[in-house]
Order: sequence, then C-alpha cells, then structure tokens
Amino acid sequence: MKIENLVISNYEWLFAKARRLCYNEYDAEDLVADTVLRILESGSRFDTQREFRPWAQTIMYNLRFTQLSRKKRIEFLPLLDYDAPMVLTPEEEVQASIVRGAIEELAEEFNSVRCVQLFVDGYTVSEIAEMMDALPATIRSRLFAGRKRIREALTHIGINVSKC
Repeated sequence: MKIENLVISNYEWLFAKARRLCYNEYDAEDLVADTVLRILESGSRFDTQREFRPWAQTIMYNLRFTQLSRKKRIEFLPLLDYDAPMVLTPEEEVQASIVRGAIEELAEEFNSVRCVQLFVDGYTVSEIAEMMDALPATIRSRLFAGRKRIREALTHIGINVSKC
C-alpha cells in the first residue's frame, strides 16, 4: 500500500493521538500536519513489512518532544477547568513562576524530569514508556530520580519542598 494511502486511512487515528499529546486543538492540528509532512518526506524509508501505526506514532512523539523542548512558555488552563480557583498572592505568583522556570530548565536537560512532567500531565507509566521507547520499570526509576532532582533544584534556589 502506498504511503499516501496509509496516511489517509490513518488520519483520524493520528489526530486522536495528537489530541492526547497536546494542550489544545490548534497544537494537535499543527502536530498532525508536521507528522504527515515528515511521514511523506521519509516515506521511502518505511519498511512495508512492518506496521504503519507504530512507525507513525514514533515520528509524532519525536516531533512533540522536539516542540516541547523548544518551547519556553507556560500553559495556563482557564479558570473554568478548576473546581475551586486558586488565588495566589503576588509573592506566591513569583515563587510559582520560579518553580515553573526551574522545572522547565531541568526538563530540557534530564529525561527523568520530562517523565515527571508527562506523569503530572496525566499520562500513565505505560504511555510514557511507549512515548520514550523505554521499559515501564525504567520510567518508574526516572520518575523517582526526576522528583528527587526537582526537590534538590528547588531547595538549592531557596524554596522549601517537603515532598513532591
């Protein structure tokens, strides 16, 4: 089957995967477009003896990780998504901003912190293992190491963290 036909027949599946990886519909659409473009560009390297979906999914995950590592922005959810909106004092907002920045910097350098981010975003250990092409035991180990690294970094910058 031609690569173009495989993309067309699996487009809805690609879009569903992208929605799970992205924070909003627009980012999901961009990710699908980038994935389809990359698939079509590298279609000559696709081994027809193998399944299309795992190959396409790997391309999508790699693109998403690249996007996340290049982005230096913080996602804020609308207040309607919270049961009880949190009101922060100006000092707490500054501290929260410092914490987010420290975690973002660590995530760029360490896979363990990236695992913690994905786990906090609601992905299961199995899903993270699949995304990162690792065993679930490795992801559990990285989660432990990532939490420890975050605790150490926050303590180093003067933010008291009892348990994270």
